[in-house]
Amino acid sequence: MLENITLFAFLSPEARADLEKGAHAFSFKRGNILVSQGETSDSLYIVLAGKLKVFISSEDGREIFLNYLDEGDAFGELALLDGEPRLASVMALVDTRVAVISRQYFLDCLQTHPNIAIELLQILSKRMRHLTDRASSLALMDVYSRLVSTLTKLATPQEDGRLITNSLTHQELSSMIGASREMVTRILNDLKKGDYISTEDHRIVIKQRLPSRW
Repeated sequence: MLENITLFAFLSPEARADLEKGAHAFSFKRGNILVSQGETSDSLYIVLAGKLKVFISSEDGREIFLNYLDEGDAFGELALLDGEPRLASVMALVDTRVAVISRQYFLDCLQTHPNIAIELLQILSKRMRHLTDRASSLALMDVYSRLVSTLTKLATPQEDGRLITNSLTHQELSSMIGASREMVTRILNDLKKGDYISTEDHRIVIKQRLPSRW
């Protein structure tokens, strides 16, 4: 069950087998909240199938998008270490199946397989780099540059040379880059007019290299 999970990809079969003994699978419907910001929960969640989004809610009710999670991803690593309340909420965007490992069981496995901690630290380091990169982007780039950078990172190369994102709304994009939805819509419409992008089923298709300036 865990052999295709990024966090455990380099563990020995024995270590993975021990972790699997404490993993319990659960299914969630589209729109279900798996964890809520501020709640006390100390389990590790592993995405076996589906797609989720990670977000935080501001005091005035605005939703700020943080990240997408796909099959093979995991979340809740910080809770394994400190047992503190969740910093963000996670919602299923499609029907999703996850495996859940409790903090206590995970810590018990560390006693037998300390190399698990090394993999965990590497994942957390990557998360920190991602957050630092995003903070730099918000501070140093203008709205157009942030949008282009985000679209490029989210898009997946296709055999025909195009780049296509997963399904995205203008509101989700605006949350990602810290801009208004109206501004994002204006930029995307201009890129469509210039035949740089198109849309297919709410996915953005990058047809050619996006201009460096708007």
